Amino acid sequence: MIIPDWPAPKNIKAYTYTKLDMPPQVHLLQQEHSNNVITLPEEKNLLHADGVYTNHVDTPCSIKTADCLAILLCNQQGTEVAALHAGWRGLAQHIIAIGCKKFIAPPAELIAWLSPAICAAHYEIDHLVYDAFVTDDAAFASCFKQNRPGHWHCDLFALARLQLEQAGVQHIFGGGICTFEQEHTLYSYRREPDNPGRLIHTIWNQFKVSPHDEEPAASRGVFVN
Repeated sequence: MIIPDWPAPKNIKAYTYTKLDMPPQVHLLQQEHSNNVITLPEEKNLLHADGVYTNHVDTPCSIKTADCLAILLCNQQGTEVAALHAGWRGLAQHIIAIGCKKFIAPPAELIAWLSPAICAAHYEIDHLVYDAFVTDDAAFASCFKQNRPGHWHCDLFALARLQLEQAGVQHIFGGGICTFEQEHTLYSYRREPDNPGRLIHTIWNQFKVSPHDEEPAASRGVFVN
């Protein structure tokens, strides 16, 4: 699994479950590359969404990915959490801004962690994706590098960081681990389109924290068994 390396409060628990792990039994969405973010437990029956938020304790917020980016969020007080599915369609539809608006805490008090995702070197897109961002905001052009006419390499990490900053989030961690390159530990749809599997990303506010609950510092943000 991967444990985020971020300064979240001790009661906030967050993990990415990889090929090497047995995924937990959690509430999973029927993701559709939308910008719909539901609230738990109030909207637990609304499964068609790509983000989930809660301010309840012991209520995991979880999503699955296989090259797309997962964004885990919490407030500095450790009372609110969210998980967002951020592929290019979700990012183009401003799922980050919508997810941040779910929080009672202002964006400046949020902490974000970016999961593994396909890196720009292995993620080539065409003008439809490029235009979806650049016609919305010219600043997004910095997140693309043209490699041939009508095609660009797309940096999902850079897009997410820019959108988080635009939303007012100042504390951003993670990113940079490529799902395509980590064949033995991470699933990748582009590498294995017929049988990609899914990474599970989950975050929750654990009500009670004991001294034994904190992960070893050496394992945070890296793969651990």
